[in-house]
Amino acid sequence: MNNPKISIIIPVYNVEKYLRECLDSVANQTFRDIEIICVDDGSTDSSPAILDEYAANDSRFVVIHQENAWQATARNNGMAAAKGEYIFFMDSDDVIALDTLEMTYQAAEESGSEMVMFYMYCYPADAEVPVKAPCPISEPVTDLYNKTQLVFFQGPSAWKWLYKKAYLDRLNLRYITGIQFEDTAFAISAALHSNSITVVPRRFYYYRQIEGTSTRKCNDYYCRYSWLIYQHAYQSVQDLPLNDASLQLLYKNKLQLIWNGYCNRTPKELLGQFRENIKNSAFPHEYEWVKANKLGLTNQQRKFFVGVYGSPFAKFLTSLKIAKESFADWLAKRLVSHSPWLQHMCQIIDRQNEEF
Repeated sequence: MNNPKISIIIPVYNVEKYLRECLDSVANQTFRDIEIICVDDGSTDSSPAILDEYAANDSRFVVIHQENAWQATARNNGMAAAKGEYIFFMDSDDVIALDTLEMTYQAAEESGSEMVMFYMYCYPADAEVPVKAPCPISEPVTDLYNKTQLVFFQGPSAWKWLYKKAYLDRLNLRYITGIQFEDTAFAISAALHSNSITVVPRRFYYYRQIEGTSTRKCNDYYCRYSWLIYQHAYQSVQDLPLNDASLQLLYKNKLQLIWNGYCNRTPKELLGQFRENIKNSAFPHEYEWVKANKLGLTNQQRKFFVGVYGSPFAKFLTSLKIAKESFADWLAKRLVSHSPWLQHMCQIIDRQNEEF
């Protein structure tokens, strides 16, 4: 028997409520030449029994039972068992459109790209699945800056991609175990090292937002891992000629993940340690780019990170600079709104910028 074209890898942990819906969306794909590798990560509910039931009724299902070791280990074990030409990851509480694999496989074969990207929906756990909507069309991407942009469009997740397996094996790319946000480093390294990324302008993936899952509940994961995962990501792309624009985009997303964790997720007793972790994780030029406002951060974020990386005096000077910039913006808007001539000149400048 020939090896399948696509291996779908699904880590499973205590998701009995949504598991059948997930598995049905994969089993009923219009593209049939697949294997479905489900890695039970030590579930304590009925999930293992459901997986075994599907495997007994459909030979395309492969079930691996392991002790609880988190998603990274489950995905790595699934990759080790995969026989397909392509790899597709999904979570066990999500679903995909029935033509997902057909359309992404066709795009990969026609383009020769080592990665195919598509779009996704996010919706609350108990809501109805959203209807399809059109997406912006994108051409195959080969340059590093636009690859970096694609990684962060809708987040650097594990499940908006179809990967060429031989490419992942050549890179020896695997998920970092024992940490959270492991899909961030994997996606960054995979995308930036790929020969090209082809984008299918369709929303295929339906990401179900469930309160209480590891990345959504308030805990110490951000303190421990939000800064650390970008250390791994940065190291993984050191062999690439990334320009300042690409690095600035990488830094911006790092700082926004950290900011989200510091402000919204991390318990108060860990905030002091979190600040130390942030300070010790600064990349080359990061501090100067924050001060110079080259990372697209909000004023509040800039003041925070200057205060963490620099001295209280540096934070004070940055606050003055931000106040000056804010006043200049306010004054410019007031002048333009009261001057028809300035409004006309702004319109001319805008048209020239669009033409350029």
